[in-house]
Amino acid sequence: MRLSLEKHALYESAAVEGKPLSTYIRDRLAAQDDVLATRRGLRQSIENLTELVGTPQRHNKDTEQDRAIQIELLLLLRSIASPDKARMAQAEVLRLGLSPWTGERRG
Repeated sequence: MRLSLEKHALYESAAVEGKPLSTYIRDRLAAQDDVLATRRGLRQSIENLTELVGTPQRHNKDTEQDRAIQIELLLLLRSIASPDKARMAQAEVLRLGLSPWTGERRG
């Protein structure tokens, strides 16, 4: 693989001491593949949830399984979102006139 001198120096300095550059780049590519696969899975789950929630006869008839799916998706998304992105999402929820979820139990 050919790299510009700048990229070569950047990646080489980022590689763990003693780790060959080719191994470092291969590890980064594998990690990126994992991230992409996770994002595809989450996107599919969200699409499935959107279809489920959007079905008129099921609206307001959440089953325990539906609720579990929603909570799991929320927690997964929160675990991968940066604090800045979480704040942006909460600001959008507020803009829509809703109360953002804080994780605190109301009662």
